[in-house]
Formats: sequence, C-alpha cells, structure tokens
Amino acid sequence: MKNLKWLLYSTSLTLITVFLYTFQDTAFASSEILVSDSVAGVDAHHATIATNVGGDSFIVWQESSVGSPDVVKGKVIHTSRMMVSTISPSFKISMLGLSDIVPDVASDGHNRFIVVWSSKDSSGFYQVKARLFNANGDALGSDFVVNDGYLVNGSPTLPPRPNLDARQTFPSKKTFLGANFPDVAMNSLGQFVVVWDQWDGQQQNRYMRKFDRNGSPVSSSTRLNTRTTTLAYSGLPDIDINDQGDVVVAWSVDYAGISAIAYRYWNLAVGMPTGDEMLISLPKVGFHQVRPMVSINAQGDALIVWSEEQRDGPRTAIFARTYSAVSGLWSAVFSPKAYKTQPSRITGLMLSTGETLLGYSPIVSSNKAIVLEKMNNVPISIRSGVVTAIQSGYQRRAALSLLEATKYNWLVTTWEGAAQMGDLQSIYCKVIRLKK
Repeated sequence: MKNLKWLLYSTSLTLITVFLYTFQDTAFASSEILVSDSVAGVDAHHATIATNVGGDSFIVWQESSVGSPDVVKGKVIHTSRMMVSTISPSFKISMLGLSDIVPDVASDGHNRFIVVWSSKDSSGFYQVKARLFNANGDALGSDFVVNDGYLVNGSPTLPPRPNLDARQTFPSKKTFLGANFPDVAMNSLGQFVVVWDQWDGQQQNRYMRKFDRNGSPVSSSTRLNTRTTTLAYSGLPDIDINDQGDVVVAWSVDYAGISAIAYRYWNLAVGMPTGDEMLISLPKVGFHQVRPMVSINAQGDALIVWSEEQRDGPRTAIFARTYSAVSGLWSAVFSPKAYKTQPSRITGLMLSTGETLLGYSPIVSSNKAIVLEKMNNVPISIRSGVVTAIQSGYQRRAALSLLEATKYNWLVTTWEGAAQMGDLQSIYCKVIRLKK
C-alpha cells in the first residue's frame, strides 16, 4: 500500500539526498544522508523509496551519464525509533539490461520488497522487468519480465512514444519503444500488481498484471483502457491496493486534444475490471490534466489527485477527489485551501480515518516551498504548514508516505530543491511525527 511507500523524484543532474527529521509542532532536528554515490558526471534521478514497519527503507534510483548506459541502483537504510542505525552500500538492481530506467519500489510492510523498471533489450525496445529483495537488500532471485509481449503482427510496436515522466517537466524530448513507466503496489501477503504504458501498433494503452509473493504471474497482461489514444500526453498510470483486494488505478488521457484523468476501481476477488474506464475529471480544452497519484486505505476509501497545466501558459492548478467505500460515491472535485498562489505538483494520501493528507508546491514568501495540508472528508482544511525552510530558490514535486501508529503518524515527505530554476537539484526528505 502507498502508506508503506516513500517516493523521491528528480529530473536533472542531481545527487539524491535524504533528510531524516522528527517533528512535533514546529520543531525539527536533522541529520543529512547522501543516498546516491558522489561521482562526477553522473545524473542521479527518478528515485523511489519503500519502507516497512521495522523501519527498513529500500531506495532505488536511476543513474545516467554521457557515453554510458542508464542503470538502476539501490540502497537500504535501517532505522530504529526513527533514527538511522545502518546504511548499506549502493548496489545495482540488475546486471542484465542494456539500459535500465524509471524504477519503482513497493513493500509488503515486512521483509519483502519488489522493484520494477523499464529495461532496454538488444532490439532497442523496452520491457518492464522486476526483481524481489529482502529488507537487507539481498536479491531473492533473478530479474523477470513483467509484460508478456509487446509484439504486433510479429513486429515490435511502433511508433515511438515521447517520454512524459510524471515527475519531469512537461513534456520531455526522449523517446522509448515498448513497455515503459511501470508502477507497482504490494499487499501484506507479498502479492503485487504492476501497471505500465505500452504502445500497441498505433495505440497507446495501459496494462496490468498480477503476481504472487514469489514473483510468479497469476494473470496475463490485461489492458485497462477500452478507449484509446495515440497522443503523447496520456498514460503514466499510478496504482495502489489494500489487503482486501481493492485496487485503484489512474492515468492521464487525451482525446483529440481534450485532456482528462481516467481511472478504474475494482476488487481482485471478482477478477479483472469490466466495462469502460471512467473519468475522474471532466475533459477541459486548452489544459493538460496530468500526473495523477492514487492512494487507498484498508477500508477501501480512495484518493486521486492530479495537476492541471495550461497548454500555452504558466497557469497551474491542483485538484483531488475522494471515494467512500461506505457510500460507493466519489466526492466533488476540490482543491487545497491553505496556499493558493500558483500551487503545483500535488500528491496525497488517504488516511485510515477517511481524511486526506496533501502535499504540493505553491509560492510562499516569493519562493516555491513544500506545504502539507490535512483535510477532513467534507472537505475542510483542518491543519496546514510549510515543510521546507523559506529560502532563496524553489522546492517542488513533493511526495508523501505515512506509517500510521497508535499515538502518532510518521509522515515522510520528499521534494526537489535548488537555488534557482535550472541549477543542479538535490532531493530532500523529512520524517515528521504527526499527532493523530
């Protein structure tokens, strides 16, 4: 589940850095951890992190450098009472791919982690691969391919798909062929579901596949969308599951230049989803509705958040909707209330209480900052505050994770920071103790 998942993202030449903090009211104490290796000319980016209830955090990221293939690396940070005890050396997730990119990681909350990524093969096409690890970073077997084929009439899929990473500036210039941009969610039994983008001939589609705790597939690759689009500004699915088998997936769609966010919600016990995908947001001419993120709690209450960007201008906005498992209804569209100056890059979590915790990047004191806002199910803002220090430059692209305990919730928030736009970025992280 996403409440056991920490996410870090970066888009340009970076060193991935983690800050661990404890929080009570407004007091922070910190120690800095450099996660990626400090190597000249190496671009460390697209990092993700998952944690278990024992405080073991598995971090994976992509490294790029001129003249060398991209690789996915990992590192394990062990914590005790939210203090760092040991940090493993970094290690390669795979030794097999010609180029490995855009990883994601999830945890069963105990001793098992699943890492997925896109891997380039000898034909120049990408497949989604996966590998299981334990909490010490030891591999539990070899790489395996997630998608069970991306051939159309015996030939590789065409045309190329522009890279539109949900955590990169929109759009980007790279092109990938085949299956790419995977996302993964895992339940406490170690069962996991992977979703990804894939070009099928002239159509861009979303696929999913289920696996048991040993990494053996229990379904074939199943297409999630019935409506199709060939435009670049769609895709990038995000998934979450709970232990009851409830699944929520969302992605961006673009029909003839009209953008919207699509989703599916179903339970694995009833098989695969049927019927057309639904729209969580209305199509809007002149805007990109992009980067959906999803979260689901143990009861089946769900949250979908997304960003809206004007096609021909700087205007941005952020939106969300929640689903009640009791009523079976989605809320009206709402936005965070506390900070309204150019908010962007929203992410969020659905809490066990049905409340939501949102993270986003607005203008605060003339600089971009990361703020958190807790909202009840009305929705009314009940708590908010700036996470990052207000300083020269910007902080953006927040991501959240939560471990819910008896007295306190332990929140993890990450973001990118730089002195000014275009400078080298670093990735920061805070662990915050929140009163319930």
